[in-house]
Amino acid sequence: MVTNVTLNDNTRLVVIQFNGSNPNIVPNSVKDLGIESQGDRTDRVNPTVKGIMTLEPTENCGIGELLYGLEAVGYELVDASSQERNDPKDHTGKRKYFAVRFVLAKHEFAQLSEHFSHKRDAVRDDLAEMCSGSMWRIRAFDNPFFQGGKEIEGQRCINVDLHARTPLYKPDGQPVLVHGNPIKADHSLKIANGAITVS
Repeated sequence: MVTNVTLNDNTRLVVIQFNGSNPNIVPNSVKDLGIESQGDRTDRVNPTVKGIMTLEPTENCGIGELLYGLEAVGYELVDASSQERNDPKDHTGKRKYFAVRFVLAKHEFAQLSEHFSHKRDAVRDDLAEMCSGSMWRIRAFDNPFFQGGKEIEGQRCINVDLHARTPLYKPDGQPVLVHGNPIKADHSLKIANGAITVS
């Protein structure tokens, strides 16, 4: 099983996407894209160019060190958004989930809108809290990088996909206990030796 994804000069973006049915996972600081349209869903589910799964699903994975590690190797937050989507497992179309995406770019490619630059610190604080407060089922994909609707040859985007949230803390800040002990992640997703690594 592959346990790391190398970040090299061709890795222009890293996208961290949190997925959950509870709308409370969506921070107020991120841009709301509304409800995903059927056309957008079709394009997302059936892309013209598909990526490669580089980290297979790993349960109960902590991600508390991920953001700091990405920043240490030259990535910075450039955008964040949320979207309500239909749950693909519910064929009635009634069950929804929320996707919260944070986009980090290499410093030399970082471009921020004026609106986002004013609130980036608040968004980053929310991202750091989401990373430290729960463990997740993680997986990662190595995808082509597109700009202006065109694939840029040789440039890549790594997508870190997070599902099945398990909170580590109660709403009052106290740790969740299992058999009297604080719950702990079985694995950790972090940056080590220039790669996104599961340990």
